[in-house]
Amino acid sequence: MCCVDQLKSAVIPDIRVQTAKLKGALSKLGCRERSGARCQSDLTRHAAFLSDFIGRGPDSREVIQIVRSMLNAGSASAVMGKQELHAIHFHTNIDGPL
Repeated sequence: MCCVDQLKSAVIPDIRVQTAKLKGALSKLGCRERSGARCQSDLTRHAAFLSDFIGRGPDSREVIQIVRSMLNAGSASAVMGKQELHAIHFHTNIDGPL
């Protein structure tokens, strides 16, 4: 059985505005906040975020800041979900189907 310390990558699906759970999962992966950005303590580790980062609730902005900081640091990749697609569609006033 593998322990968290030996993991080189982690898939984190459907965050859905659960900032406390996201921070807890990242902490277990060894991810720490440095200079305002969360990044892996070991550059060989990688987090993959899968869809639906945002939703109803006050923490959408913080979730996006955490994910974006990790993307910018190169310690994560992400796949956008329908919630993000709908937000983009709403805020850009695109007419017609996406």
